[in-house]
Amino acid sequence: MRILLALYAAIVLGLALWPYKFVIPCSTCINGAALNIDNHSLEFQRPGLVRSITPPHDLPQQLDQGLTIEAWLASTKDNQFGPARIITYSQDPLHRNFSLGQHGNDLVFRMRTAHTHPTGISQPITAANVFTAKQRQHVVVSYDFSNCQIYVNGKLQAQSDALTGDFSNWDADYPLLLGNERTGDRPWLGRIEQLTLYQGPMSATEVADHYQARPQRRNAVTAFTFSDGQDGLIQDEGQMQPTVAMEVPRVYTNEGKPSFLSPKRRFLKDFISNFIIFLPLGLLVFLVLSKSSTSVVKNLVTTCLILLLYGLATEVFQYYVAGRTSAFFDLTSCVLGGIVGSCIGWRNGFLKKL
Repeated sequence: MRILLALYAAIVLGLALWPYKFVIPCSTCINGAALNIDNHSLEFQRPGLVRSITPPHDLPQQLDQGLTIEAWLASTKDNQFGPARIITYSQDPLHRNFSLGQHGNDLVFRMRTAHTHPTGISQPITAANVFTAKQRQHVVVSYDFSNCQIYVNGKLQAQSDALTGDFSNWDADYPLLLGNERTGDRPWLGRIEQLTLYQGPMSATEVADHYQARPQRRNAVTAFTFSDGQDGLIQDEGQMQPTVAMEVPRVYTNEGKPSFLSPKRRFLKDFISNFIIFLPLGLLVFLVLSKSSTSVVKNLVTTCLILLLYGLATEVFQYYVAGRTSAFFDLTSCVLGGIVGSCIGWRNGFLKKL
């Protein structure tokens, strides 16, 4: 029995430290992003990430009159959460300059300014019921330091004067990212056909003209049409120098991990996989302890402590493995699976059958 326990514990640890997540049905770090030059689009059919080669250090100073984000995009599903990141200028889920994402079927914009909390969470601007699966949308976010407006398909969908302030507190060392955070836990599935960042706000008339494919001449600070993938890079066609070249890495890692206790949205399949893997471990630990003690309460408590320490150890180890992340959520699901396994051993008399 002890040999079986040691073998299974080693297998669990091996699965936890395996650098690619295709072994366990959770978010993979094999990049699901693909540049489709023929269709002039960037596609995320599976979770992936596109990142700037270097941080766009000059971007904040280029936006001294405000910011407009314009994109043509189509979401694969109308129930993505996180918010799932379409474009983000951030270090991780809790540290951003701005991020544009999808939560349910709503479009959510968050931005850090001199008047907001550094996370930019306190004044989100939400346009409700924007996304319908696979429907192509024209999205514009316009901000002039005193008012933020969101247009969808040429029409104003949301606005707020609660978001104010300039970009003097932006961190220019953050990377520009598409489709995810660097932590890999905010994946967005869909297609981006054009993406442009403009200097200053955009008027309602300009937005309508752009939607009708009659764009006026404006200063595009950063622009991507996804029509050129030379040398594996997505070229920036904007006017800012140096330009912000993007890359589609073969594998994206969790190099920018947030704190272990930071809140992270997890999928149900992650919970189920961790729960199932630790359930037999809890059963085996309980059975081994029962061989030397007849006290059920003592054995259950000891099993819980062992599972807690073992789960904590695997999460700590995962923190240092490229392609894996550690989180309190994972530890909880592991321990719960082990507790249920030990209870199964107790209630069903497995010990007497062995």
